[in-house]
Amino acid sequence: MIDLPIELARDEPHVYQRVRNEGREFQPVDRPVGVRKPKDEACFRNAVLVLEDHPEWAYAEGFALNRFGLWIHHAWTVMDDDWAFDPTWERKGARYVGVTLSVWDATDRVLETNAFGSLL
Repeated sequence: MIDLPIELARDEPHVYQRVRNEGREFQPVDRPVGVRKPKDEACFRNAVLVLEDHPEWAYAEGFALNRFGLWIHHAWTVMDDDWAFDPTWERKGARYVGVTLSVWDATDRVLETNAFGSLL
């Protein structure tokens, strides 16, 4: 079971429980060459849209520890099952803990809801 700050359970109880029970930690990496930075403050959208050009990667959602030491409900992309690439933040976060969805599952969830938002 993943150890996360209890304060996250207050703000995002469903995500917190899912990440604690099913999640894991990913290793942060720098932006891959050739991948442009998309819109700020649209992490769920950005993590899905990056998969259009890289279907071999996966969508991940959970909590990221930013460079200011704050845990944020966030979405990013996972490469090679272990590497967290954050398309939204200019600088990579310190830690990424979450659950992955395949490109197909992420796309299906967006189509079901007709919106970009939390997919968990």
